[in-house]
Amino acid sequence: MTTLSPDEKKSLAEYVRTTYGVDEYEIVGACALLWSGWESDTVAALVRLSDGRPVAGGYPTDAAPADQRVQAVNRGN
Repeated sequence: MTTLSPDEKKSLAEYVRTTYGVDEYEIVGACALLWSGWESDTVAALVRLSDGRPVAGGYPTDAAPADQRVQAVNRGN
């Protein structure tokens, strides 16, 4: 598992707040994403929201060009 830097944790908190409307969550795991032909790699994180919603995948929305972003699909459990 990858350890998130303070800046990555801040970006993740902003992403979760904006996307899911909550400030409290648990980081379940994180891993490096390697972008082929791209200068900068990034980190993806899985989080469990404090209000009981299923684990969600996410990374800072500006971490990759718009046409290269992978969208997470919540299929529910």
